[in-house]
Amino acid sequence: MKKIITIEEKTVTIFHNENLKNEDIPIIIINTFDEYEEKIWNLSKEYNCSDYILVTISNLNLNKDMSPWFMERLYKNDDDYIGEADAYIEQLERRIIPVIKNVVGGKEIILGGYSLAGLFAIYSLYKTNIFNKIISCSGSLWYPDFIKFVKENKLENMPECTRGRPLFVHVSTCMYMHNKFWLVM
Repeated sequence: MKKIITIEEKTVTIFHNENLKNEDIPIIIINTFDEYEEKIWNLSKEYNCSDYILVTISNLNLNKDMSPWFMERLYKNDDDYIGEADAYIEQLERRIIPVIKNVVGGKEIILGGYSLAGLFAIYSLYKTNIFNKIISCSGSLWYPDFIKFVKENKLENMPECTRGRPLFVHVSTCMYMHNKFWLVM
């Protein structure tokens, strides 16, 4: 089943199997700038993935909603990064996630994202404990001062463990942007 709702100007698309008891199924929330939700949902069914509720949130201003603090634009035709991730986290916690849970239930909440939304997923661990797990695909860990932020701050929420140990995986080592190499980790 697919349901689309609008919450405070954000488009929230929910996919779930209406024949299952949703209170036992995890919710995976993906902040997206592309409309890949149908493809993700269909591929997961094609590959017989475990049951889950897929929620995508779009109509985002990535340079505003996903950026932890201000950064000047990287490219001539780009916008500055406004740095309002904290406000978006609050919007998720107080207004968006309660509506999602009211509509579909769900057992745990997993936050995922790609690129800048992947950075946001990791950043959220330092700001809230609402997410049980996170997925950061090619997260923009090059973001200026992010590694310093991680070293100087405490996690609000340690993601749930996998076989008794937290699982953190990061594959990239550096990125070439704006005529500079950014060391990642």
